[in-house]
Amino acid sequence: MEGKCLALTLGTVPSPAGLWVDSSSVWVTSFKDPGGLYQSAKDAPTLKLVAEQAGAWELTAHGGALVWTNWNGIDIGGGLYRRATGTPLKLIDTASPREIVSDGEGVYFIDHYENAVSALLDGAAAKAAIATDIVDRRRALSVDANFAYWGEQEALRIAAAPKRGSGTVRTVVALATPAASTLVDGDWLYVATEQRNMGGECVGGHLTRYPLGADAGVGAPVDLGMAACPTSLVKAGDHVYWAEATRPNGSIRRVNAISLATETVIEGIDSPS
Repeated sequence: MEGKCLALTLGTVPSPAGLWVDSSSVWVTSFKDPGGLYQSAKDAPTLKLVAEQAGAWELTAHGGALVWTNWNGIDIGGGLYRRATGTPLKLIDTASPREIVSDGEGVYFIDHYENAVSALLDGAAAKAAIATDIVDRRRALSVDANFAYWGEQEALRIAAAPKRGSGTVRTVVALATPAASTLVDGDWLYVATEQRNMGGECVGGHLTRYPLGADAGVGAPVDLGMAACPTSLVKAGDHVYWAEATRPNGSIRRVNAISLATETVIEGIDSPS
């Protein structure tokens, strides 16, 4: 294991969906059995349920609190929820929110059944549409100062629109295989794609980055190489990390954003995401 990290088991979550890490804790949302928000100290295996809620899904942080999507419409109604301490507060009703990201202006999410990409901006009482009438399946949401970016699975593209909802949707990148994750880091757009067989099993993937120009335009791609079912792109320090969600021997890998050198940092994990 020289040069690699060791995975620390914090506990068991029945149906893990979202993950967030702050200065002292690891937070996990679980969809069911029981669903809700779990917390563990970063340096000790103490994972425990702190707020029970069936249907809790993707998780982020905004304005000093955790915010997550919930698409359990049968029991409590889908929506966005916020928790600083104590009981979660429902921010808005929306039937089927999935992926969620945040910045200094608000939170942005995939509105699955409403065929939309939406935003809940700070100070607003209702969500605002960034893009509507998108019948294609959307994944891989990210934002920068001006635009929201997402993948469309059947159209095989990365699309973008002004995140304040005042412009048209445009194709940013045409893809050969569907997007699994995107990440905007300054002047770069990172795109992880995946390849699946007829049974839906992921059998490969690729990682590419594109220089971002004005109005969400991109330049020539930089090929970062093959990756085994890459997902969950995130930036920390000088590195971009991703999970390779293979079974039973998945891994966490990273690329140096300056030198473009890649390496495996954790291995032997069953289907990380």
